[in-house]
Amino acid sequence: MFTKLRQQIGLFILKRQIRDIKRDRTVFNLKDAQSIGIVYDATDLKEFEMVKKFCKYLKERNKRIMSLGFVNLKEEDNRLKTQLEYRFFTKKELNWHFKPTGLEVENFTEKVFDILIDFSFEQSFPLKYISGLSRAKFKVGLAGNSSTLYCDMVIDIGKKKTLENLIGNINHYLDMINQDNTETSNNIDA
Repeated sequence: MFTKLRQQIGLFILKRQIRDIKRDRTVFNLKDAQSIGIVYDATDLKEFEMVKKFCKYLKERNKRIMSLGFVNLKEEDNRLKTQLEYRFFTKKELNWHFKPTGLEVENFTEKVFDILIDFSFEQSFPLKYISGLSRAKFKVGLAGNSSTLYCDMVIDIGKKKTLENLIGNINHYLDMINQDNTETSNNIDA
C-alpha cells in the first residue's frame, strides 16, 4: 500500500516533468537513425543477452548505440559492469518516489537520440521514468495503459509478452515506417 502511494506520487511528478521537456519530435526508421538509445530491465541475464544481441545487430548497421539497464537489486551484479554502450543503475539509485538518479541516468536522459527504444514492460516504473524524461526525437515502446505518456509510437505484441517478441516487433516496425523519409514528411506536430 505504501509502495503504491510512493509510486503514484512519482507518476504525478513525472507527468509534470514530461510537460516541461522540450524536444524535436521527428519520426525515424532504423535505416535513417544514426543514434539509438535503449532502456531495458537487465536483472535477468538472459534478457540482457537478448538486448546485447540486438545492440550488436544495430552496430553492424553503423548505428551509435547507448543502452541503460535497470538491475532490480540493491547492488550492481559483477557481471553487469558499465561499458561504452552498456550502462546500468540499481535500486540503490532510486529516490523515495522511485525516480532513477545518478550520473548514468542523467547523461542518458540528456542525450538527444534519434530513436529511444524502451524494452521495458509496464511494471518497470524506473525505466518508464527514463523514457518519459528522455530528450530523444522518436520514442518507441510497448503498448500499455500509459505508454502514450512515454512514447511516440507504441507496439502491441499481443498475448506473447516476451522480450524476444517485443524486440522482433519493434525491429520489424522500425524497419518499415517512413521508408521515403524526407525532412518535411517526418516531423511530428507537437
